[in-house]
Amino acid sequence: MVDNSIISKDVFLFTDFDDTLSCQPDLTEEYIGELCQLLPREIAGGEGDWERAVRIALSNSLNRYKERFNENTSLSGYETWIKEERARALLDACQVMNISLKTSETPSELASRLQFEALTSCNAAFPEAHATLQELFEMGVRIQMASSQESEYLLAALIGAGIESFTESKFGPDIVDCAKEGPEFYRRITSVIGANPRDSIVLDDQLRCLHWAKEAGIENLIWLRNDTSNSAPEGVCAIRTLNELPDIIRKMTNH
Repeated sequence: MVDNSIISKDVFLFTDFDDTLSCQPDLTEEYIGELCQLLPREIAGGEGDWERAVRIALSNSLNRYKERFNENTSLSGYETWIKEERARALLDACQVMNISLKTSETPSELASRLQFEALTSCNAAFPEAHATLQELFEMGVRIQMASSQESEYLLAALIGAGIESFTESKFGPDIVDCAKEGPEFYRRITSVIGANPRDSIVLDDQLRCLHWAKEAGIENLIWLRNDTSNSAPEGVCAIRTLNELPDIIRKMTNH
């Protein structure tokens, strides 16, 4: 019998998105497909293949992120960086297509709008994501996003996946102006909403992120174990599917 009783205290779950709630390779392919439908309607002309242009732009953007935010650089400054990066990525694609962008919107505004329209038409959520988040929501767990994707991306992707209504804050490095590349990200997101690290839980598919969360004082760590080549380190609870999450959280909260 399923235990549907409500947790009696605030429990904050900080969950990753990519490869935790949604299959990132599948979402990327859907996203590129949607953009390639939208871009020719928004931007006239061009020579070449929009799909090739978008893939080059996204690859360049990822490389710029890795160069700007890493263990040897400051993790602050993300909020300004992402606003500028949206424009750079769009202009990269236009350059590949030999197009001079002419629009009443700024490149950043156009890129933001197209991202929202494309992502809200995509859904690569894991099959059990909706039922799991709904159960946690009904239990009283306060679900927060804790992703390397910015908040506007997360909002649109969660809407597309049909699970946005179960979540509260969409962290989103832009919200705390700190890239998700170290423990400072977790210190900031828990501080912003006044979450006690001892009553907080972090769910992620990457062990390095759980290590950063632990450094930030969060002890309840859950690893969605997509990588079967590694075993869970001490102090980390490993699950294979999201279906296991509600029972694990009940145990962690002594409910």
